[in-house]
Amino acid sequence: MSVELTTHAVERSTYILDAQFSNASGTTFVPTSVSWTLSNRAGTDQNGRTDVSASAATTVTIVLSGSDLTLVAGDDGMRIIYFEVVYNSATYGNNLKLKEEANFIIDSLVNI
Repeated sequence: MSVELTTHAVERSTYILDAQFSNASGTTFVPTSVSWTLSNRAGTDQNGRTDVSASAATTVTIVLSGSDLTLVAGDDGMRIIYFEVVYNSATYGNNLKLKEEANFIIDSLVNI
């Protein structure tokens, strides 16, 4: 299921995402590993942000800025950040995989 973020990014500015992950019972957990990829609506990776490792924590913070948030002619501004998470569960076992994505919009600036 895709999560639609309501706060827009601003072209070539800074956009901070705080992600938390929950298991089948809805309880948040600290993953054993986290990676993410930034793409546009067509699935084209943006700014080389492919399979980027993040520090495993209760809240995973991702900072996007500058070229991460660049728009080109004909770009609709939709970006997708795709997460791949591995975690352990006392109930269901170890090395469980969770895949999730979040969508957000980049607002264009007139003078860029």
